[in-house]
This record gives sequence, C-alpha cells and structure tokens, in this order.
Amino acid sequence: MTLVSNDSYLADSEPMSIMSGALTAATLNLGLDKNLGYAYLVPFNSKNKQTGKWEKKAQFMLGYKGYIQLAQRSGKYKALNVIEVYEGELKSWNRLTEEFEFDPNGRTSDEVIGYVGYFELLNGFKKTVYWTKQEIEAHRIANNKDRDKTKLSGVWASDYNAMARKTVLRNLLSKWGILSIEMQE
Repeated sequence: MTLVSNDSYLADSEPMSIMSGALTAATLNLGLDKNLGYAYLVPFNSKNKQTGKWEKKAQFMLGYKGYIQLAQRSGKYKALNVIEVYEGELKSWNRLTEEFEFDPNGRTSDEVIGYVGYFELLNGFKKTVYWTKQEIEAHRIANNKDRDKTKLSGVWASDYNAMARKTVLRNLLSKWGILSIEMQE
C-alpha cells in the first residue's frame, strides 16, 4: 500500500499488474521497498490489445541486490562481483577462454570502456563475462520502451553504471549461475 501511495506513476497503473508484481516479489521473498534495492514495480505504458488504448501497467523488476540475494541464498558461491573497467585497465580479454588480464593501476582516464562480471562456485566452477560499453549501449537501446530509444531515461539517466553492472550481473547469473528462492544451509 505504502509503495503505491508514495508513487503517483505506480498509483496510476492497472491494479492487477500491481498485484501480479507484488505476488512475484512475495514468491521470491524480496521486499519492494525502493530503499532496499531488491525488487521494484516499474510502471510502463502499454497498449491494451482489446481496446487499443494506452494504459499504465506495473512490471516486476529484479534489482541488482535482488540477484545477489538469490545467488547468496543458494549457498554455492565463493565469490561474486561486477565492476566497471576504465580506459587503460584492460590489458587483454579472450572471449573463448575467458582469460581476462586486468591492471587496476593502469587507469589512464575516468572513461568507462566496459564491465566485467565474475563468480566462483564452491565446487571450483568459475565464470567471467566482459561487456564493452558499446554492447551495454546496444542492449539498453534494444530494451528501451521509450519512443526515443537512444535517449537516456529513468535510472539509465541517473545512474548509468549501476544499470550497466546490473545488466552484466543478470546475464552472468541467468546464463551460468545458481539462484535459489530458499536459503540453503
């Protein structure tokens, strides 16, 4: 209730979409409080196929901390991280072997050139992914629901690096990671 009453855009959303998103959050045992960063209900305009009219619908979105929480609940991770890579830090990257040579002291500017995600499981399995800034941009534009797809909006405009890190983390965990709703011992 508080979530909806504190957000006028969400309050204008179709009630069943809010309920559906809240049920998804409850199923995952993740709070929808924006201050926590685990999960969000984000209102989007969508066209009603029956009436042809535009209406706001709330969509459940798992946050960066939500992905980390679901990974931690599995009890399978030794290490998990995503970081920005600045100009001069990347010495080499082999996409096939996923060998990544990184020099944290080689930074030559404040220009972010990419993002690297890494995890190691307790059983020894390791995975590294690297996305260039261009790959992040292509993904952002392809998934932008605004009319002007190239324009930065929402959290992409206010905290680009956080959204880029979340994109890499989601890709890393959804393709190769282990996620669990229940806390494992």
